[in-house]
Amino acid sequence: GRWYTEKNIDALLMERHLAKKARQSSKNHLKGPAKRTREDDRRFAESFERMLQEQIKFHGLLHWTIEHSNPENLIDTPMLA
Repeated sequence: GRWYTEKNIDALLMERHLAKKARQSSKNHLKGPAKRTREDDRRFAESFERMLQEQIKFHGLLHWTIEHSNPENLIDTPMLA
């Protein structure tokens, strides 16, 4: 997934706005995104843990463990919309 930061939030919001305008101007119904795959879930878990580790390092914490941090454990966990 994408990381939303102070550096990229404006561009991401503009991209979202332009996509909305394109959808509104189209007479055809556009499909939504494809269903998440196991690979998508694995990449998300890795990215999320990397973000947490960077925040922990930034804030000076010495030790951090995440229970069930193995991305394979997250594969079959349903995600909330």
